[in-house]
Amino acid sequence: MSIAHDALHEGPSTVRDRLTLDRVLGSAWRAWGRHRTRFLLVGLGSLLATLVADLVVASGFAALGNGALLLAPLRLVPLGMLWTGIAPRILDDLRGTRTPFDLRVACLLMLRSMLGCFVWAFLVGLGVMGLIVPGIVIAVLLYVLVPCLMFNRGKQASLNQAARMTRGYRGRLFVLGLTLCGLRVLIELLNRQVLTALGALVPWLGGGAVGVLTMVVAAAAASLLVGPVVVVTTTIVFHELSPRDPQADIDRVFG
Repeated sequence: MSIAHDALHEGPSTVRDRLTLDRVLGSAWRAWGRHRTRFLLVGLGSLLATLVADLVVASGFAALGNGALLLAPLRLVPLGMLWTGIAPRILDDLRGTRTPFDLRVACLLMLRSMLGCFVWAFLVGLGVMGLIVPGIVIAVLLYVLVPCLMFNRGKQASLNQAARMTRGYRGRLFVLGLTLCGLRVLIELLNRQVLTALGALVPWLGGGAVGVLTMVVAAAAASLLVGPVVVVTTTIVFHELSPRDPQADIDRVFG
């Protein structure tokens, strides 16, 4: 039996008892320990894709001006890599199964995860543009939208399912999301403080070099730490709240 499975399914048997901040984060930590090599490899690939995408977009703005906005979707590729490399394995752990690798399935899951990230960010962005609170409400309401889009047919069905699944647990998901956001902010602050101090100690680096280092370290933190934790915790929440068998969805969609 997998570590992630044991962490969630020992002790209390109800979803409400299992879906607590300490249990979800504890399960994510155990999953990291069990699959750290895989997570690091996926994270390194995502980091490389992030740096390449940023370089391409920055070069595009220099050459094309506002037309380079068409290149912005390239930033979805690293997110798709994280979701495709981590989420199916976590679902396998939670179910005690082991699904063989299939390139066709992996490509389709990556495209769906990229679509899910785009739809979630777009809807949350619309809410934030109006007022901050609607954006937060949408973010919590559609907390499991990405795995729903990955493992279900149809955007509308997935939107409806994601909203239904979070009903009754949105307060807990808000706390979980706030905790993960706090982790990201803390890492960013530490990153800036350390690199600012480094720039003061090593004057020859210059402000430009410190700025580049800040961007690279921030991307590394997102790809190697925060990103995988978000994917793992969201997948755990999806599994616990899912009214259907995720593996059956994979077989139905891709079989």
